[in-house]
Amino acid sequence: MVLSKKFVSFYPKPSDDDLLLAAEWLDSNEGNPDESDSMKRVAVWLRELASESQDDIIVKQLAKETGSTISRAREVWRNRRNRRPSCH
Repeated sequence: MVLSKKFVSFYPKPSDDDLLLAAEWLDSNEGNPDESDSMKRVAVWLRELASESQDDIIVKQLAKETGSTISRAREVWRNRRNRRPSCH
């Protein structure tokens, strides 16, 4: 299904909270068992979209605060996220 530009522009882009709410709804939906795997995949995808959007906001703020490029800020943010807490 391809959505027309007219349809897409009529509805505002969903917020991160909208995406997370939809993922929660899909997780809790007890519909047809044959559709369970599809709903789980979509729920995971929605959470990843929300996370990427939140990461983009953080990266842009980091670049602005440090005066660095977006690509450098993204690299720094990725390294921070992947860093595991040390156990002492």
